[in-house]
Amino acid sequence: MGIDINLVKKLREITGLSISECKKALIEANGDIEKAQEILKKYGAKVAGKKADRETKEGKIGIFTKDGKVVIIELNSETDFVANNEEFNNLLEKIGNIAIENDVNSAEELLSIQTSEGSVKDLINEAIGKIKENIVLKTVKTIKYDPSKEVIGEYLHMGKIAGVVVLETEKVDDDKVKDLAKKLAIQVASMNVEKISKEDYTEEELNALKEDILKDPVFEGKPDHVKEKILENKLNAIFEEKCLLEQELIMDEQYKVKEYIDKVAKEVGVSIKVKEVVKVSLGS
Repeated sequence: MGIDINLVKKLREITGLSISECKKALIEANGDIEKAQEILKKYGAKVAGKKADRETKEGKIGIFTKDGKVVIIELNSETDFVANNEEFNNLLEKIGNIAIENDVNSAEELLSIQTSEGSVKDLINEAIGKIKENIVLKTVKTIKYDPSKEVIGEYLHMGKIAGVVVLETEKVDDDKVKDLAKKLAIQVASMNVEKISKEDYTEEELNALKEDILKDPVFEGKPDHVKEKILENKLNAIFEEKCLLEQELIMDEQYKVKEYIDKVAKEVGVSIKVKEVVKVSLGS
């Protein structure tokens, strides 16, 4: 049957797919544009199924904040070229906005959320049909906070690394506190932060660290008091590497992070406590 080119153009505007794909769907749907959209959705799912085994080592991370909630989304693609594609970035923005409006804590939960355009999984499949490259929603992390007594610091580096920090304080609107939160978010994104404080290690974790350290040949033949000192120094080195408060502040290396927090707290005249830190790195 003959299909009105204006109808084809309209379907193309709605779906973003090629003229030929839209025309084929309209022919199959006997000119019914709504049926044609359903056909194209099934087409997107079919394309997604064929590409599901392809590796997705590239992509982009987004941070979305609203009403006491921060959501970090990692959306993966096969190539960096697609990760910088407008269609891909619009998809990331759309998924992030859906996530921030819903209470989700995993990629599986978010994929099942229904919208007026279908599920989030459907949206991704449609994008795969347009872009012709595998796309995977890998990471969804939700951080909830109380804006009346907590301050959020967030930092996104090149769309590849995200750092988020939650500070507890009495002065949530103070510019110095907000600046501190931002600096700490940069710290988290830039460094290997596994714990907030060395006090956060459990006894079991500490014992495991000690056992691993004691395997070092440097302890052989040393008297006990020397072994204890070496062990203490090596533990402190681990804390300085992996504990946020023990690290040097990369924005001002004359301070350790805990010293800089104390400095700002004194200037502002309130207590400041790091409540939570979250880091997401592309592909990790």
